[in-house]
Amino acid sequence: MRQRLVAYHSFKVPERRPSFGLPRDLSLSSQVNATLLVAERRTSLRLMCDLFDRLGFFDVETTHSGEDALGMLRAKKYGLLLADWQIGAMSGLQLLRAVKGDEKLRRTPVLIAATNLTCEQVVLARRTGADALILKPFLASALRSKIEEVTKRQSSRPAS
Repeated sequence: MRQRLVAYHSFKVPERRPSFGLPRDLSLSSQVNATLLVAERRTSLRLMCDLFDRLGFFDVETTHSGEDALGMLRAKKYGLLLADWQIGAMSGLQLLRAVKGDEKLRRTPVLIAATNLTCEQVVLARRTGADALILKPFLASALRSKIEEVTKRQSSRPAS
C-alpha cells in the first residue's frame, strides 16, 4: 500500500461552496481589494464572512474591537470596512470618526451594520462619513447592492 504525501501550507485556501443561486460577482469582488469586518460577536463575524464568501470575496479579515480595526487599517490598505454599530469600548460610530478623520484612511469606504437605527443615528452616521448603512440580519443580495453602492460612489469621487 502506497502512502500519500500531503503538503501543508501556511496560507488559507478558500473553500469553494455552492452559491445557493447567487452568482459570484467576481467583477464586484475585484473592485474591493481586502475587506475588514468588525463585530463584537463571533457568530456575526462568521455569518458575515460566509456572505462575503458567497459573493466571491476571499480576502476578508475580521476583528472584535474598534481599536484593533484601526490598527489593522493603518497597517494595510482595505477596499471596504464593514463595522457593526455596537462593537464594545469603541463604537462603530467612533471607529467611523477615526477613519474619516485620518488623512490616510479617509478614502476607505465604510459600511455600517446595525440591528436597528433611529432616524437620528442614520443622519449622524451619514454626516460622520458612512458610505452606506445596512440593517441586520441582511441577505447576500442586500449586501451586494450596498457594496455596489459604495464602489460606485468611490469611483465617482475625485482623487484627493
